[in-house]
Amino acid sequence: MKTTKLEIGTKEYYSRVLKTEEPLYTIEVSHDMFSNNTLIVGPFDVGDLKKLRKLIRKTIREHENNQSV
Repeated sequence: MKTTKLEIGTKEYYSRVLKTEEPLYTIEVSHDMFSNNTLIVGPFDVGDLKKLRKLIRKTIREHENNQSV
């Protein structure tokens, strides 16, 4: 399934409810822009986003290494 929309947004609601000083973020993924098939994952702080970035880069590297064989 091809992703049509991928966004990282700030959700101040979570920051207020969880009483954090840092902004918290959500990741929004949509596969079909004409329907409501949207997945929102969060809340994440900046440290969580850095861990996700590291994990995504590792997964892409492994995928590319497996494709070249």
